[in-house]
Amino acid sequence: MITLTVVFHLLFLGCMAWAAVTDLLTFRIFNSLIVTLLAGFVAWALVEGLLFSSTGLATLGWHVLASLAAFALFLVFYIIGQMGAGDVKLIAATALWFGWHPVTLNYILYAMIAGGVLTVLLYGWRKLPLSEAASKVRFIKRLHVRRLKTPYGITLGLTAAYLSFQSPTFIN
Repeated sequence: MITLTVVFHLLFLGCMAWAAVTDLLTFRIFNSLIVTLLAGFVAWALVEGLLFSSTGLATLGWHVLASLAAFALFLVFYIIGQMGAGDVKLIAATALWFGWHPVTLNYILYAMIAGGVLTVLLYGWRKLPLSEAASKVRFIKRLHVRRLKTPYGITLGLTAAYLSFQSPTFIN
């Protein structure tokens, strides 16, 4: 039997896949994805009854605090030109779902490490000539352009999907 927790987890996983794929293909994380994540979280909070008790409101407050803290931290990276606005919003929306929990810190740490590895790999790959066959694939050709930045949505989405199985939000 599929529970509502499973449905919300599938929604979250779908959004993370959407973030990874769209950032890979377009170098963008769409606001519609962020809105979907926020609306899904609000629906989850309503279903869980977080708005109807002081304990629930406290839990909700910790989720919001985690989101705001993550947003503030990564806003610095946006301001100095190291991340895109979509990346920062995705991190904040993910932290909202995970809440103030060690899994959120793991998410930030793992995503930063994975993002660094991806950046180094792209930097090295972009110095190599692109094969004729690869240059015919539009997204590969675009990914190979040296002046473009790293599509962090790939690592952010994959890391969040992996760690979601450890998040109390999705564990009954």
